[in-house]
Amino acid sequence: MQDIPPHKLEVITTPQDLNALRDDWRVLDEAASQPTVFLTWEWMEAWLHAVEWKRRLHVVVLRDEQGAAVAIAPFMIGAQGQLDRGARVLSFLGSDGPAGGTYLDLIARPGWEGLAHLLVMKHLLENRDLFTYINLNRVAVDGPGFVHWSAAALECELHATVDLRRRTVWTPLPATYAEFIASVSNPRWRQRMRNFPAALKKEFPTARYVDRGQESAEAVLDDLKRLQAMRFGENNNYFGRPGFAGYMRRVCENMGERGRMRVHAIAIDDRIVTQRIGLAHRGTWIDFQVGSNPEFMKHNVAHLILWHCVERAIELGLTRMDSLDEYDYKKRYFTHTRHVADLRFFDERFRSAGRQMLKTGYRAVRGTLRDGLPRPVRAWLRRK
Repeated sequence: MQDIPPHKLEVITTPQDLNALRDDWRVLDEAASQPTVFLTWEWMEAWLHAVEWKRRLHVVVLRDEQGAAVAIAPFMIGAQGQLDRGARVLSFLGSDGPAGGTYLDLIARPGWEGLAHLLVMKHLLENRDLFTYINLNRVAVDGPGFVHWSAAALECELHATVDLRRRTVWTPLPATYAEFIASVSNPRWRQRMRNFPAALKKEFPTARYVDRGQESAEAVLDDLKRLQAMRFGENNNYFGRPGFAGYMRRVCENMGERGRMRVHAIAIDDRIVTQRIGLAHRGTWIDFQVGSNPEFMKHNVAHLILWHCVERAIELGLTRMDSLDEYDYKKRYFTHTRHVADLRFFDERFRSAGRQMLKTGYRAVRGTLRDGLPRPVRAWLRRK
């Protein structure tokens, strides 16, 4: 077992104390070996600002003997929509609410990864009376966090279940946009990437790309809300979720202040017909939100603005573009798939662990079988 250097561990349970952690958080984020925009202070603060606070903070801070923060594990108790209605489940901050993050983990100073995961897991085990089980959701399977949390659970003799239903897509960015086009495997789509911009301009002479990164959050989000409502309906788009509008406004403001906000659109007759919002952080462009006018979908405006964002990302010198949730059309251009896991840790030492995991298994089986059962049986199951 590795030597454990002198350290102190503290737990933050109030928003005021969490706000005081901002500078330490930013220092660790800038030093982290596996950065993600969803673990930045700016994104987490926007999420915290938007959610309804039925959750309890349980943010674990690890400090060295000089008092400097070497790791922050952002947890909460009471995640929305968990198996016991969330009242006593411990999970990552930012994993539920109006729009949960992806690739969640703790953030640690280089050299403390692994050890920090183990110390935090031991702390959770010592405080197991506070929650029913540990649900570390949206952890990248190919990232070190997945290995470190699994090893820590093994060291602490915990049982585990792994849910691998979610996948994301990403692609490395070459030095030039021409190289990116050449990397697309389907020759028909390579040709379209070369021809569609001129075809749109021929069909609509007023069509133009618009960089909206310096515009106000209100103007950008008004157009995004309008486009999503036109495409999916007033109540079926993201803005129909409670708290989403406030969350997006805060994300735009926070990321804009740090120079991470990217907004690109296509305008025809000075009217925005498609728009994508990206978040740039430490070499990666996150393809974050999109909206398109369905009247122009046959003119491939959604594809055109995606390709334009790729081109802009390459010009910025970024090395990776991540489009998050996997869809068939994205796989034409994003060549790599990442599995994202929910890790659940428990054993008989956790209060109500057996009941919770039996409920997990029951609901998983029910969901698998439901579609193949007769209608009366499905109706009976829904009442359970």
